Amino acid sequence: MTCGHLSRLLALHVVFCAMGKASIDQAARNHGKKVSILLREEPENPKCFAQSRKDFTCFWEEDEERSGSLDQYSFTYTYQNENSSRCPLKMLPAAGGKRLFFCHLNRIQMFVQTDIEVHREGRLIHNRSLLIELVFILDPPANVTVSRTAQPLQLNLSWVPPALKYMDDSMIYEVIYTTAGSNVGQVEAVAASSELILRGLQPGQMYKIRVRVKLDGLATTATGAPGATRCSWKHCRQSSTSSSCC
Repeated sequence: MTCGHLSRLLALHVVFCAMGKASIDQAARNHGKKVSILLREEPENPKCFAQSRKDFTCFWEEDEERSGSLDQYSFTYTYQNENSSRCPLKMLPAAGGKRLFFCHLNRIQMFVQTDIEVHREGRLIHNRSLLIELVFILDPPANVTVSRTAQPLQLNLSWVPPALKYMDDSMIYEVIYTTAGSNVGQVEAVAASSELILRGLQPGQMYKIRVRVKLDGLATTATGAPGATRCSWKHCRQSSTSSSCC
């Protein structure tokens, strides 16, 4: 193998490593945002959310001074009509003199009740029952882009779906677009697609466009605490020659 071949292979290795690290960093940031939202808005403990059929997380927060060592805690979960199982816990420091205790499961069951109990030295400190399909928190659609079409008073809206492993065909999108300053807008539902033609627009108007995602048939929303949503926004003005976004 020549030095030239080795140089090219080394360059590709560096690129792939950088891409992999960026992807991991982004996933960690998205996970951290969801934890922050639930800490702020979810009253129950442990706080739980799912990101896919193989990604379910529960956690709770304690004051560092009052918390115990990791081996003092146990986290058990029970699916309907099954024996209970234990989840290994991890502990991470948090801001403000807090500690976060995490359980992460990659084997979950949907559409059955899940009962959760957290004990400290044999004493029950947290418990709740939930349906995992109702605690999904999805990342918002990315790279929301607007471009002109060949027809007047129309715009093509496209986006990149959230990376939802094993459930790609289960997402449905809601597109809401309004003129600037108006509280009344048009709502379009989009399934099995990541683009939409916006028709019947008013010339020379600034439009505010919001795209959110949920799982088709389930009472779930885009990234945010349960009942809330996180959206991607683009404000676009159509001119005689192009569509400008800011």
